[in-house]
Amino acid sequence: MAKEHVKRKMSGKEQVFWGKYAEKLAKYGVSGRNAEWHVRRAQEFVYGLDGLKLNAVSSAYLDSYLDVLGRTPGFKVWQLRQVIYALRILFLEMTELDWPAAYDWKKGSGRLIRHFGIQLPWQAVF
Repeated sequence: MAKEHVKRKMSGKEQVFWGKYAEKLAKYGVSGRNAEWHVRRAQEFVYGLDGLKLNAVSSAYLDSYLDVLGRTPGFKVWQLRQVIYALRILFLEMTELDWPAAYDWKKGSGRLIRHFGIQLPWQAVF
């Protein structure tokens, strides 16, 4: 989760991609400051891929990423929930992959139980 990637100057192609992602967020009812944070969370993931293309990411890679993130000291429950939602929209709307449609996005609640000892009402999110 190298944050320095997010602060760098983006190419025109990147600006178009993230602009489209912001439009998709709005479609899901995510707007304003909340949308800015969703974009930031998605950018941290994408720019942290270190050479791996977004359309080459596997569900196992995403599982590993979320597990590591959930163990990060000081990372809050709402932050993990935000990341999962941001990545759900990213994968469903911005990739050509088949697995995101069948992926169990609710299993993020399992991570919350494992790492934080609580469960959230996922039906309200998805």
